Amino acid sequence: MNIRLHLSAARLTRLLGLGLGLLLLMHLASVFCHLVLHTKVEAFTVLFDLDLEANMPTFYNCFLFFVGAALFYACGRFESGKHRRGWTVMACVFLFLGVDEGSQIHEKFMFFTLRLLHNGQQTGDFGWLYYAWVIPYGIAAFILLLVLSRWLLALDRGFRTDLLASGAIYVFGAVFMEMYSGKVAAGLDASLMIPEQMQWVPCEIYEPHTCHQYVNLPYIAAYTAEETCEMLGLILCAYFLMKALERKHATIEVTLAPSA
Repeated sequence: MNIRLHLSAARLTRLLGLGLGLLLLMHLASVFCHLVLHTKVEAFTVLFDLDLEANMPTFYNCFLFFVGAALFYACGRFESGKHRRGWTVMACVFLFLGVDEGSQIHEKFMFFTLRLLHNGQQTGDFGWLYYAWVIPYGIAAFILLLVLSRWLLALDRGFRTDLLASGAIYVFGAVFMEMYSGKVAAGLDASLMIPEQMQWVPCEIYEPHTCHQYVNLPYIAAYTAEETCEMLGLILCAYFLMKALERKHATIEVTLAPSA
């Protein structure tokens, strides 16, 4: 028996949105356990905390980038000449960002940038530049926007607006909210934390000297909003790309068949 699943823009968005909703629910559940129920759930937190790496939210973020890369490439197959290059470039950018999300390449840029800004030091009061990778990546994004300006202007006006809107949501989370959460984190003093506040937080799973951040509600809210905006922006981008494919009468089908 063969199973054929037709993926429309609406169906794909519902599936991706459901994934985001479940991850957000699991993350908030772990926070609730620590701060309200006073119960340590280390394994659960390792799997679902949005501020940790190499877990389910990281995997899902990578997956969303790869979906976007595939859809940009698919849209480009309907174009020819120079106009196809813009779609190919965007597919490559999403592919790189998906790899970066999983391997944390931007973390290396962060340490390098901090050394440049502070005469070789990686410690200090950095404020909004606590996560300094936003500087080189912001410059790269500006250059990319200039390089792709002709391609963007050649797009259908409505589609261009939709694409830029989804990009703005992602950038709001990845850059502005990341910088804001860094400013909040930089202003927190571990010595002012009450020991009773810390005993229910699984400090062993977080980076050294950062555990006190995870009992601070403004910091938790900031990085939760940051990661949610990133994934929401990617899901909306996938939706608009699928709509563009549908306007070209293209369909995506997933077929499951028993092995011979």
